Amino acid sequence: MAETLVGNWPQFWTGNQIKGWGANAGVDNQSYPIMGNPGQGMIGVTANTVQISLTVTPITSVYVLQAGPVAVTITFLSPVEQSIPLFYLSISVVPTDGKSHSIQIEADISAEWANGHRTVQVQWATDSTVTVNGGILQTFTVESTQQTVFSWGTVVWSNLNANRLTWQSGDDAITIRKAFCSNGTLGNTNDATFRAINAGYPIFAFSNDLGSVGSTASQTLTDSIGHVRAQAIQRQSQTVNAYWTNYDWQGLLQYFYNEYPNAVPRNSALDSKTTNAATAAYGNHYAAILALATRQAFGGMEFVNPTAEPYLMLKEISADDIANLALKGILAIGEMGRISNLVGNSANASHYTSTAQSYISTWNTNTMDSSGKFVNLESGKVGTYELIYNAFPYQKSAWERWIAASSNATSVAQVFVDDLFHFLKTSPSHVPFTDNYNTVADTQKASILAKGLEIAGLPAP
Repeated sequence: MAETLVGNWPQFWTGNQIKGWGANAGVDNQSYPIMGNPGQGMIGVTANTVQISLTVTPITSVYVLQAGPVAVTITFLSPVEQSIPLFYLSISVVPTDGKSHSIQIEADISAEWANGHRTVQVQWATDSTVTVNGGILQTFTVESTQQTVFSWGTVVWSNLNANRLTWQSGDDAITIRKAFCSNGTLGNTNDATFRAINAGYPIFAFSNDLGSVGSTASQTLTDSIGHVRAQAIQRQSQTVNAYWTNYDWQGLLQYFYNEYPNAVPRNSALDSKTTNAATAAYGNHYAAILALATRQAFGGMEFVNPTAEPYLMLKEISADDIANLALKGILAIGEMGRISNLVGNSANASHYTSTAQSYISTWNTNTMDSSGKFVNLESGKVGTYELIYNAFPYQKSAWERWIAASSNATSVAQVFVDDLFHFLKTSPSHVPFTDNYNTVADTQKASILAKGLEIAGLPAP
């Protein structure tokens, strides 16, 4: 999401794919935009919303907006400890003028969530079979008809059927949003005319009527959204399924929604623990870095395989022929030996340890420069050494923190932490946490591959 919630659309991490996600609030028959950029005039919105604050923690982003006489709090919660490809959106409202007001909330997503190419055909369905604590979930599922690599999977978008819920799906974006702004409700209809994403941009919307809201905050509306893929990766030419497929998406959704009352305090405690530990280590600047880094790091992880032998897969931990990345893999194998020993599996401990020792011997032979003073960047290629990519003026944020972590001098580590914080705070490059930036221009390196990487989200110990 952007720093300002209204007037912007969320985008895929590359920065060139909009993922339409909007919301509007009805206050005493006056509509206010509270998320996204739907084009106020086209849908009949004339009032403006003012963003009061944005608070970012390792696990949440909380926006507070003033919509006429009421304050709207919108919270995005990513429960990273659950390892589930879903997250929560919650919305609550409280009047700020001491009076009671009639409140309705509409939230919608577009078919852009299903595929990055707008000319691709999409299809969708409604579902009301998932029973949770408090009632039944109204769910939309949206998927591309072209289930190709990087575009497979299903978007799952759900709302509890309570607070006089109405819904509408498949109609053009303007049609549905305008209907809410005019009536405060939706039609409970599904337009099953499947078509290309850019053919009117079909959207999938929920509307809740909170009724008359007085001096205390309204009931919190909680939606869930995510992208579920049965086939997670290919490993050794074999398809490996996501861990959640040991159940089904309905069971996954049921568990996830029922967990919300527990997930909020549990993740709040994890938020506090992470922030306090970071502050104690290197101060507020380090805590701010982790506020940006944590979700990005966990976003590159996925549980796969049957329950009898689950794996945690990490994205982009290696690359062909790059010597220092190979070293990370060798160290990881060695650590698996230590872990196996701790759990009493001596056979695995011996196997992993001996493998790591063999590999490190090969690594030393192939990567050390003949002078003995440098490590070659590319395995077996003499003269390819660099200052670990840190040739002036470019800097790698992850390695900057690794250097800080390896220093015994707190003052030295603090310099690196403060330097990275300064870049993140002052850079005009408004992109996901970047792994490569220009220390002179204070900008992200001009490459989509340098931003949004989970490696940039790996905090130094």
